[in-house]
Amino acid sequence: ELPLQAVVDPLDYEGSEALIKNTNEGRLKVEFRNPVRAPAPGQAAVLYSGDELLGGGTIERSNLT
Repeated sequence: ELPLQAVVDPLDYEGSEALIKNTNEGRLKVEFRNPVRAPAPGQAAVLYSGDELLGGGTIERSNLT
């Protein structure tokens, strides 16, 4: 059930704690607890709760790009 706390692990760096929210447009919004380095459109993002895989997807946009 959203929102939820998770660790998001984009392909190129160590996982970071984040809040995952539903946008009501069939998409998820990831709000990182701390700034992360260079999440970019086209990269994969994987969502974990501890060792449990919750899901994943492709980053469409970033506030940094």
